[in-house]
Amino acid sequence: MEAVVTTSLLAGRSQYERSCLPTLAQLNLHVDGADLLRRLEARPMTGDQLEQLAQANHQVYCDDLRARGYRYGPKTDNALQEREALVSWAELPEGLKQQNREAVADIESKLQTIGAMIVRSTGNEPPFQFTDAEIDRLSRDEHLRWNKSKLADGWRYGPERDNDALVHPALLPWPVGEDPSPYTPDELSKLGPHELPEYEKEKDRAQVRGIPTVLDRAGYTIVRRT
Repeated sequence: MEAVVTTSLLAGRSQYERSCLPTLAQLNLHVDGADLLRRLEARPMTGDQLEQLAQANHQVYCDDLRARGYRYGPKTDNALQEREALVSWAELPEGLKQQNREAVADIESKLQTIGAMIVRSTGNEPPFQFTDAEIDRLSRDEHLRWNKSKLADGWRYGPERDNDALVHPALLPWPVGEDPSPYTPDELSKLGPHELPEYEKEKDRAQVRGIPTVLDRAGYTIVRRT
């Protein structure tokens, strides 16, 4: 990297920009030039790309539920395997659309915790796969993010979902008694008394497993930092 900086075009510049880098042929003398340039691409976390990712995230969610035998129901009922969110993006309530936007906006932060990053796809990369340990960690992170978002909006735990009263049965810790607790005392008082059930944990795992697919639909992929 010292050689790359030395051969960069920095005379008269006030910032080190991509245009300062040496040619691809010069870069290849010291690093994988194509890979370096690809890593400098902007992240897809704003504007139209964010909306595209949010829609892809909802589709991956629906595909997973249908694969597990769920169907649409006017009211979410896990015993009957019915979910009110099993509708097209156009039919999805705005509140649920926003949840998808918040989930995909957090992807980059999640990947940073496991030493990975988002880059533009060239179409030649091998499919990215999380390890089982990474899926478990990122699923817990996702549920923590979702819990805190709901709590900040005034929701609390209740055994039956009531959108008007801001009550949700999935507002439960994963796991119980985490030390130190990631929640404030006020947040803990609004969470349920027992651990998140397995079918809800699997929903979070499915969302994490679907991250590479979501990014691929927007022309991005994941690489591990070296």
